[in-house]
Amino acid sequence: MRAPEVGALAGRWPRFTALAAAAGFQGAYAVPVRVREQPVGALNLLVGGPGGLSAGDLELASALAGVTAGAMMRWRSDPVRPSDILTRVQSVISAKASVETALGMLAAGGGLTIAEAERALREFGRRRGVRPVAVAQGLLHGAPKLDEVLAAVG
Repeated sequence: MRAPEVGALAGRWPRFTALAAAAGFQGAYAVPVRVREQPVGALNLLVGGPGGLSAGDLELASALAGVTAGAMMRWRSDPVRPSDILTRVQSVISAKASVETALGMLAAGGGLTIAEAERALREFGRRRGVRPVAVAQGLLHGAPKLDEVLAAVG
């Protein structure tokens, strides 16, 4: 829903528009929150100034709705412990190191630029239904073979 002028909603939501106007809001927006294209809620934005939100603002709101969906999917009722955060950070650093090492192997072994090596890694993973990080970690352990992944760009 996009209503740069909250008064435009008076016919459908008279109580809401009266309360919004009384609180000083001039516009209202609802950005869908989706999980795998399935709507699960909305990110509601109230605007205090005239003119509504720009296209860039709405794009940012849509991105925030995507982050919201991701957070909802990963939410746990247990409080996060400092050791959990450290483990996650270490995991991300390890995955990044694996990808960077694999890209170097592909670039050196196939005479590719890093961008071409990244394309090969992603394409190989896409064809096999495997995340690029898993392909990279596999390369470091010898399966798949370097030339199998390089063939993905050929």
